[in-house]
Amino acid sequence: MLKALFFDLDGTLINSMEVHVNTWISALKPKNLITTRDRLLKLGGVGYKDTISIIAKENNSKLNDNDVDEIHNLKQQFFEKHIDEVKIYDVYDDLKFLKEKGIILFLVTSTNRRFAVHHLNHFFPNIFDYILGAEDFSHTKPHPEPYIKAWELSGFDKKDCFVIEDAPAGIESGNTAGIKTLGIMTSNTKENLSHAYKIFENHNELFEFLRKEL
Repeated sequence: MLKALFFDLDGTLINSMEVHVNTWISALKPKNLITTRDRLLKLGGVGYKDTISIIAKENNSKLNDNDVDEIHNLKQQFFEKHIDEVKIYDVYDDLKFLKEKGIILFLVTSTNRRFAVHHLNHFFPNIFDYILGAEDFSHTKPHPEPYIKAWELSGFDKKDCFVIEDAPAGIESGNTAGIKTLGIMTSNTKENLSHAYKIFENHNELFEFLRKEL
């Protein structure tokens, strides 16, 4: 019986991935690091240090800690300037319905907590029971720690929980945590999400499935 849901944020509940892609590309450019939109979408949910490390390696570039901090700080500045471009997917009423049915709702994101709280207050007031952001983990997705921590907080059996994700790293994180992970095709192809327990083309399909699990 469904008791708890662990939702990713960017690309899953909010339409923010294009903003993230564009601000990443702008922040990487001063260090002569080149990447693509598709590559960044596949890296959705990966922590900033790992994202920068992966892209630097793909550019045969070596960075020190100061370089990484400079890129991250610039990315944050660019994102803040464009934060009003982030839009909500049409999921508020579905989330409210699940909450009213007694489902415990978790937000589990690699995003900085400050941005996560901003988005929740703006788009989903009084909906989520728990918020876990980048500062709450020693390891970010695809490591299982984020979803293990959420599951431990829930106190429920794993069979009574689902993870909902839009990116390969998040699905790997949920799977490795031992929780059935649902993929939604908002920012990645079905092929990229192929290791999910189930894959949905849109939010209507996703929430129809979840209602049947009540």
